[in-house]
Amino acid sequence: MSHCVAKHGKTFTDGEYIKEAFLSTAEVLFEGLPNKDTMTSRIKEVPLSARTVERRLTEMAENVSQQQTSALKNAPVFSMAVDESMDINDVPHLAIVASWTTIL
Repeated sequence: MSHCVAKHGKTFTDGEYIKEAFLSTAEVLFEGLPNKDTMTSRIKEVPLSARTVERRLTEMAENVSQQQTSALKNAPVFSMAVDESMDINDVPHLAIVASWTTIL
């Protein structure tokens, strides 16, 4: 669910909102299923506080960064483009784009 919050650009506090919405629909969604109470209690147990969502997103970002660094280090060839530009307030911005290939 943390990935969903980030993917849609929502605030970290939206995790609890998603959980609340899911629980409010669980009654109808799981109607007639023999383990409805178990599924509902599992939803209630999912930790989705703002700190939990923030921590999980930080962990995901670090993981992606580690994967990219490892892939770039092991790439037989790579290219890099660097560009600096100024915004309307004369603040410089640096963009770095790296491209590489992996051998499977």
